[in-house]
Amino acid sequence: MWSVSLLALAALGDAADKPKKLQFTGTVESVDTATGTCTVTKVGKDKQAVTKTFRCTDACTYVTHGRGTATLDAFVAGDKVTVSYIEAGDQLLCHKLSLNIQKPKKEKPKTD
Repeated sequence: MWSVSLLALAALGDAADKPKKLQFTGTVESVDTATGTCTVTKVGKDKQAVTKTFRCTDACTYVTHGRGTATLDAFVAGDKVTVSYIEAGDQLLCHKLSLNIQKPKKEKPKTD
């Protein structure tokens, strides 16, 4: 009985040590390459704007879908993005910043 309880506690401790990976999808408000930050806003379910500023570390991956060099400065205000991040104290650390490309809508064949 004790061995099962100790294993369960050890597993809980390991899970608590790992930061939870989160996502935030919205529109880029600003990019500051000097500080390595990107500010993104979205409108929540309650119709209120939610703005978050993410710190993009050296380990951050940028997905630009062919829009030039995959670096932070490839992103501009107005871009639709998805940010994958973790919370570290009071900072939001971005580990992946992806440009969202909308696929063109297929036109439905017209029926007479």
